[in-house]
Amino acid sequence: MWAAGPGCNPPGGTCYNVDAFGYECERVITMAADSLLVFTTIDDADAARRLADSLVADRAVACVNILPPVTSVFRWESGADDAAAAQVQAEAEIMLLMKTTTDAYARLEAQLQAEHPYELPEIIAVPVERGLPGFLQWIDSATRE
Repeated sequence: MWAAGPGCNPPGGTCYNVDAFGYECERVITMAADSLLVFTTIDDADAARRLADSLVADRAVACVNILPPVTSVFRWESGADDAAAAQVQAEAEIMLLMKTTTDAYARLEAQLQAEHPYELPEIIAVPVERGLPGFLQWIDSATRE
């Protein structure tokens, strides 16, 4: 269901204006809403790389940015007899920023829960409001099974 035109072959919509990346789709209007930026943290760089490799290989995400250590400050109640007695802690962690889609999110969340070493991993997804149409299309195509 693609309109004829040079470079007009991405999945998911009808081309109406060919841009510098070869296409721009009418689906662009919904593609931003379909894209997610997902955050997680992990305790070391080697584990972060293994997790990133696994998520990309399994197409749960299109890309993972592994950031330098950040300091996370939190109150963790696991193991405390009294939640009020839990102490404020600070730990160095590696932040992972993952690009995925709403369609691939359930697979990503399940894989993170299965492979993440934390008892309760941070998994926060934020919808992408806007983005370069060609990049959003790439996220979509890179996460299709």
